[in-house]
Amino acid sequence: MDHRSCDTRVVRRRDRERATVLVLDVANVTFIAFLCFELLTFVSLHLDGLRRQAPWGPDPYDAVASLAMLLVPIVAALTWIRTVRWRSEPAYSPTVLLQIMRGCGVILVAIAATVITYVAAIMIRGFPPHASGEALLLAVLTIAAASLVASSIVFARSSFRLRSRLRAGAERWHDAPDTFDDVAGLLASASARLGALGARIRRLGEQLDNFVTKSRLSPRRHPWWYVVSITAAAGVGEVLTDYVHEGAPHTIKVALRVIAAFSLITMTSGLIGFAVLRRYLQLVKRS
Repeated sequence: MDHRSCDTRVVRRRDRERATVLVLDVANVTFIAFLCFELLTFVSLHLDGLRRQAPWGPDPYDAVASLAMLLVPIVAALTWIRTVRWRSEPAYSPTVLLQIMRGCGVILVAIAATVITYVAAIMIRGFPPHASGEALLLAVLTIAAASLVASSIVFARSSFRLRSRLRAGAERWHDAPDTFDDVAGLLASASARLGALGARIRRLGEQLDNFVTKSRLSPRRHPWWYVVSITAAAGVGEVLTDYVHEGAPHTIKVALRVIAAFSLITMTSGLIGFAVLRRYLQLVKRS
């Protein structure tokens, strides 16, 4: 009987280890796809000479890319935190597996929407005559598309092999840690390896945990106000960055109208995204 129990524990441990490896593989290839996506958007949207040549420069193509550029880095950062925060554990729990897989899925869907939109823009509008950057734009788009396909294959295969664990994670979803739990946990686990600096980092994690748990200004109590503030600030920052690169309008009135309009767009997009993904990714627990 003891031998059977021991064998069962060994099998379960190996199963958890294999599941952990699969999840880390998915996270790694998704991170590569994220880097390729960032390269694509940086080259095609932030380099002035190439931005004017890109067929996807005007709306509605640019709108899709702008929304993806707002969503993908946030979800990628959250997924990276969750991956690193639990890396020191022997194996990831089913709930954490599901969190990471869902985060990777959202990233890949957003990247796919952008790539498909860019391809559609090429087919519908085409490159302008005598475009000198056509080869570079096509190259970075091809790299992003190839990394997306490879990551999606790994994601699909791993999801199939992990289906029982992902179902178990969904059943325990109400106990899943949120973003602030993961950040505080990451700070606590990192502090053990940083010597004298570790005490300060551990204290920072404890302060964060106390703030979100006990403060009246906690984002768990006022999540929508935090979303509005952050997305509005992101919209203002994006417009000011464009002003630096391309020049501001001739009048302050027009400049302020542009800032207000873009802030409203990013705010609305952020609120919609938060409403859709809050529970799906366990962004913020209910207070």
